[in-house]
Amino acid sequence: MLDVLLVAVAIIFILIGLLGAVVPILPGPPFTYIGMLILHFTRFTHYSTDFLLFFLFLTVMVTLIDNILPVWMTKKFGGSKYAARGSLAGMIAGMIFFRRWGWFSVLFSEP
Repeated sequence: MLDVLLVAVAIIFILIGLLGAVVPILPGPPFTYIGMLILHFTRFTHYSTDFLLFFLFLTVMVTLIDNILPVWMTKKFGGSKYAARGSLAGMIAGMIFFRRWGWFSVLFSEP
């Protein structure tokens, strides 16, 4: 019975992770990894330690690149150090304070 509950929770996490691929406010890779990790603790699936560590590494790398790349690209394409700092500050402020507003702007923006 507990395994079925864990599978249901894992499926929810994986679906949220997949939704995170198209909805900018959801961090997709961490949710998907958590779902996969929950599945590991059921009797239905078993992943090797190497597999779990490799996908943990990929999850961390994708999440870091997703958050660091805007700052790096600003520097690379001629933005000043103030522009790079502003990009970083805006990204952090947006993640902390403006998540819901960002979601509303996606909903109500024109194509």
